[in-house]
Amino acid sequence: MAHVFNLVVNRFLKSSTYLQDILKMARKPCMHFSHSYKAKHTLLKLQWHNGLPQHRLICDVPTCWNFSLHMLDHLYEQKKTINGFFDDASGQEYSPA
Repeated sequence: MAHVFNLVVNRFLKSSTYLQDILKMARKPCMHFSHSYKAKHTLLKLQWHNGLPQHRLICDVPTCWNFSLHMLDHLYEQKKTINGFFDDASGQEYSPA
């Protein structure tokens, strides 16, 4: 039953170009922080400084629809920290591609 539910949700997510665009934009900061040790360390310091939980950002996986939900949830939770990181890093080597 869980497999069928996963197939249905994935088909829905793929059918909506609006949702695909949102997930594509959400993956960029997640991938940036997961691939850069320096950025990840700076994010942890900013989380501590802002009094937010020190969660790592989760990237979604096509086989688990709920990872997309967790990715968006963590991005929303850490919105202040991520915005602060990219505002401070504008023009430096941190800027995402």
